[in-house]
Amino acid sequence: MYAIINAGQRVIGLVDYPPNLDDLDQRGEVPILLGGQQAPQIGDRYDPLNQQFTTPEMPISALYLGQRAALRNACEQAIESGIVHDALGAPHSYPTGRDDQNHLAALGLKAERAERLGEPWSAKYWCADDTKTWARRPHNAAQIISLGEAVMAHVQAQQDRYETKLFELEAAYQNADRVAMRGVVW
Repeated sequence: MYAIINAGQRVIGLVDYPPNLDDLDQRGEVPILLGGQQAPQIGDRYDPLNQQFTTPEMPISALYLGQRAALRNACEQAIESGIVHDALGAPHSYPTGRDDQNHLAALGLKAERAERLGEPWSAKYWCADDTKTWARRPHNAAQIISLGEAVMAHVQAQQDRYETKLFELEAAYQNADRVAMRGVVW
């Protein structure tokens, strides 16, 4: 296999057969026989002195944006991972996906209204007990309000962590510290 190197010492092509040297010479390109070494990737740099290929680092702005996206995704996953809460008197697992949060918010409004008016109220809400059995179990107004507060605290804690990580990433980016930027993980 041959790597085709341009005048800027970048790999611009890989071919399995000997290239036509006349064509390459006219374009200022050079073929490098790879022999047994691992094939480089398009865009890799070739060092003719050491006869080695290296993959250039991505621009720091691309690293920054990639890290931000990874942190955002990790935050979303953490928010939607669920919580354990004892609104029913014993710990139960509750879902915290977007739809779950919206449903709970609507139930919370109804529960608060019932509490304010002193009316009896209950609604079934999904949760899993200690045997991991999921079921829609009845919750009274106080239990739904307690659960809503717990979910809100969970979401807020994840957002706080996300904000802290973004500050860490921004500081590393401003210092052009790639190692520190890669170290900012969830």
